[in-house]
Amino acid sequence: MAERQFRRQFATILSIDAVGFSQLMGMNDEEALDAFRERAGLITRECENAGGRMFGIAGDSLMAEFGNPVDAVRAALAFQQALEALNAKAPDTRRMPFRVGINTGDVIVEDDRLFGHDVNIAARLQEKAQPHGVVVSATTWQHVNGRLAVDFLELGTFSLKNMREPVRAYQARRPGEAGQSDPASQPTQVAPAGASAAQQPSVAILPFANQTGDRDLDYLGDAIAEDIILGLSNMRWLPVISGASSRQFVDGELVPSAVGRSLGARYVVSGRLTRAADMLRLAVTMEESTNGRVIWSRRFDRPESQARELHDAAGVELVAILGGEVDRAEQARTFQIPWEDLQTWQLLARGRFHMSRRTSADTTLALDFFNRAYARDPNSSTVLSELAWWHFWQGFVSLEPHHFGKTIEFA
Repeated sequence: MAERQFRRQFATILSIDAVGFSQLMGMNDEEALDAFRERAGLITRECENAGGRMFGIAGDSLMAEFGNPVDAVRAALAFQQALEALNAKAPDTRRMPFRVGINTGDVIVEDDRLFGHDVNIAARLQEKAQPHGVVVSATTWQHVNGRLAVDFLELGTFSLKNMREPVRAYQARRPGEAGQSDPASQPTQVAPAGASAAQQPSVAILPFANQTGDRDLDYLGDAIAEDIILGLSNMRWLPVISGASSRQFVDGELVPSAVGRSLGARYVVSGRLTRAADMLRLAVTMEESTNGRVIWSRRFDRPESQARELHDAAGVELVAILGGEVDRAEQARTFQIPWEDLQTWQLLARGRFHMSRRTSADTTLALDFFNRAYARDPNSSTVLSELAWWHFWQGFVSLEPHHFGKTIEFA
């Protein structure tokens, strides 16, 4: 039997979903259906006027196809703005916001329908958007960034349902628009995070395996691992599993992620020392224990005669890098938790995320998160340090002297 040849094409897919549709149907099903049809008609007109095509309506969801990613993002923001204005004037029984996920890639064409992995990504990203929000994949972002008067807020990397590879996502928003990172605009439909998401992260450093065959080098991997433990222990916000607990797994057969779960550590650092000719190579990996996903890796190469230099360089550099990588991973994680469930350390992580973006809107959001952390724990030295740094930076940028007074107050 000859293999069937499917027709494929490059397209940008919009997955569009009504938020709270079932709840409105329970209040008044006829009015809810009429409200949905009214909004679906508005969405269809905006998409078609921008060169798009609707190819699916199922229940309270719609799908649209665009040949140009720029047109797709522009249309999504346009109909979301129109829907927001429409809902602002509507009674509670007709107030129906939508959320949008956008992805660009290769799709299968069959009649008037589109199928494939890239269609599914758009549908999964839609679930990460807030009401009236638009979330785009990194693939779409690469095509449109800098070509539209649109601000993009990086949301981090998501492990999407039934997707083998994580997907990096961005929120698209009109300049000056409150973003998904604004606590006041977080969707209430998000389910409360489980205990594991709210728990402060910890990291376990496993003894580095010596695979050189030279027992005289056993000390090297252990020494580097101990240096990392000591260095990371100085970061008060990041609990580190003791070396004594980690060493019990040195000869075990468990994979690092399973070891992390046994130790109660969210992140696990492992490494191995190998030899090629007269070179020593140290390969280090950090992964999440919950899913085994590698979030960072690095190699260090030195001549065998410079084993001590390898110890010194790797130890110092790894302490500096790993703390930052854990912080970035936790910043991304906070976007998956309703803002009211964020604990003090998570509020600080979200604030640091916005500080790193250095825009006026993000700087204001950073202060909001730091102030929320201060209200929760006004005696925390870490909270006071973040507030002191925020006011110092603002004083440096704005030259307003009262910020320096605040810096001294919190320092």
